[in-house]
Amino acid sequence: MDTPADVTSIERFYPSLYRFALSLSRNESVAADLTQETCYLWASKGHQLRDLSRVKSWLFTTLHREFLRRERQGSRISYHENQQIEAELAPMGTLHVQPRGCPNCDVRPATRG
Repeated sequence: MDTPADVTSIERFYPSLYRFALSLSRNESVAADLTQETCYLWASKGHQLRDLSRVKSWLFTTLHREFLRRERQGSRISYHENQQIEAELAPMGTLHVQPRGCPNCDVRPATRG
């Protein structure tokens, strides 16, 4: 259940959190999602914060970590996606690049000489 302090914290910092998320993502939809996820995390884990004077830093740090997590998750390319990219680039004379964790690949990573 939300306590008045929880609701007040979110109401107080929501506009600033959204602006921060927008500055990181440069996308209104992603900024709204990040802000909502931060509010959800506050609702589910905020009670663990011992020092209530650190609510603002907790919220902004949580939002930033969530942004970084999503960026890392979105930047991963699977083995099959890499194979498709290589197939599209092969006619252009590009070198084979071995992806990390390539289970069937015995080709060494390309080097420039």
